[in-house]
Amino acid sequence: MAGEGNIRAVVIGESNVDLILRSSRPVEPRPGREIEVEDAEIVIGSSSAIFACQMARLGATVNFVSRVGNDALGTFFLDSMRRKGVETGLVRISSDVPTGITVSLSSPAERALVTYPGTIAATTAADVPDSVFAAGAHLHLASYFLQKGLRKSFPDILSRAKKAGMTTSFDSGCDPEENWQGFEEVIPHVDVLLLNEVEAANVPESLKPRVPVFVRKLGAQGAEMVFKGAKFSSPAPRMDKVVDTTGAGDSFDAAFVYAWLSGMKPDELLPFACAAGTLSTRGKGGTATQGTVREIVELLGKGDA
Repeated sequence: MAGEGNIRAVVIGESNVDLILRSSRPVEPRPGREIEVEDAEIVIGSSSAIFACQMARLGATVNFVSRVGNDALGTFFLDSMRRKGVETGLVRISSDVPTGITVSLSSPAERALVTYPGTIAATTAADVPDSVFAAGAHLHLASYFLQKGLRKSFPDILSRAKKAGMTTSFDSGCDPEENWQGFEEVIPHVDVLLLNEVEAANVPESLKPRVPVFVRKLGAQGAEMVFKGAKFSSPAPRMDKVVDTTGAGDSFDAAFVYAWLSGMKPDELLPFACAAGTLSTRGKGGTATQGTVREIVELLGKGDA
C-alpha cells in the first residue's frame, strides 16, 4: 500500500450531537408504548463530523466547516472534535439557532434515527467563505437532504473547489422525505461518489458514467465500485462482536477517500475502507473506536491468514 503522504482535507457539513440509545435486541417504537434500552450516551453526531474524525484518525489534516449554536451542545461538539484532532477554526457559532441533535435507537442489526435539525438546516453558503478552498486539497460534502439551507449551493461549492484545484467527494445521505430530487445536479462536480444501496438506486443511470469513482456500500456485505469503468468488489471483514453500527458508513467513506488520496491501487481501496467501517463498530458511537492505518492493515492481514 502507498505511504500516508501529507493529506489535507476540508469537510463542509452538519454539526450535531447524537443521543444514542442502545438495545441488545431489535426494538420497534410504537405510539403509546414505552421501550427500555440498556445504555444511553451523548456523542459526536453527523455524517460529516464522523467522516472528519476518521480522516484525522488516519493522519490527515482536516478542517471542518459548519455552524453550531451558542449552547452546551455546541460547546460539547466543538470540544469533542478538537480532541479528535479536527481543526474547527472555520466553524461559526450561531446565537439564534440551537445546535442540532439526533436520537439514535440502535441495536446490533439496525438503527432508527430521529433528528431535530437546528443549525444543520440553518447553515448557508454564507458560512463557506473563499478561505475554505485554501484550507485543503480535497473537499468532502455529505448529508445533502438534511442541510436544507446549504444544499442548493452544493453544485456551486463543488465547482468553486474544482476551480481551486481540489478533488471532491460526496455522500448524499438518505432523503427523509424520499423525494430524491436535486442531488443529481451535484454529481457532475464529484470525483468520488459514495452511496449506500438505497441512495445509489436513485441516481439516474445516465449520470453514473460521469463519475470517475462510484462506490456502492452494501453494509455488512462489503462494497462495490466502478473505478474509471472497471468494476471491483470486496467483502467486509467480520468482527467477533458488533457493539454499534452508528457511523460505520461514514468511517468507510473517510477511509476510502484517504486511501484514494494516498495513491493506493484500485483493488486496495475497498478492502481498506471496509476494514475501517468494520473497526468502527467495536465500540459505542461513530467515533469512539475508529481505526488507525495500522489497525486497518492488521485486520486485513488477519483476513489473508
